[in-house]
Amino acid sequence: MGCRRINEQIHAYLDDCLPPREAQAVVAHLDACARCRAELERMQRSLSALRAAAPAEPAPDLWPALRARIEASLPALDCERARAWLLECGDGSLSPSEASALQRHLAACAACAAEHRSLQRAIAALERLPVAEAPVDLWPALRARLTAAPIRRWGWRWMWQPAVALAAAVVAFWVWRGPLSRPATPAATIPPPDRGVQRLASP
Repeated sequence: MGCRRINEQIHAYLDDCLPPREAQAVVAHLDACARCRAELERMQRSLSALRAAAPAEPAPDLWPALRARIEASLPALDCERARAWLLECGDGSLSPSEASALQRHLAACAACAAEHRSLQRAIAALERLPVAEAPVDLWPALRARLTAAPIRRWGWRWMWQPAVALAAAVVAFWVWRGPLSRPATPAATIPPPDRGVQRLASP
């Protein structure tokens, strides 16, 4: 086994992760190679120093300071928008930055803070109201009555009888009215004789 192979396996050897056969080969090579043995000793000293070092303190949480700087750079919230956001504040519709801006405005504006308290009292009063019962559904009873009601069916015979009687009455009326309403032919009129003819005829 060469030195390059030993350098690749030396970390696993220190962690006792090599199979027994490979670990025995590494030990045999270290016994014969002073260079690889020195490399192993340096790695062991480094690990001992790391274990002896005091644990590092966790890094401070930078988010609160960063959020404060971001919020300070945002424009101030006016009363009109703040009151529009009051309704959205209760149902979680506002983003964290918007909710924070609203809280800062309420802390500085007495009028909007009073509006917020009034809105909270109204919501609390509504939540205390008893749940109204749903109105009675009239459709099942109406449907049952419609289903139970008999459906009257008219046959063609009953529909045609009045029509036939009416047509017969109309025909009889015109037959009876025909001779009476026919205009009489005027008699021929003879024009009076001429006066000259009357003189000749007179004695």
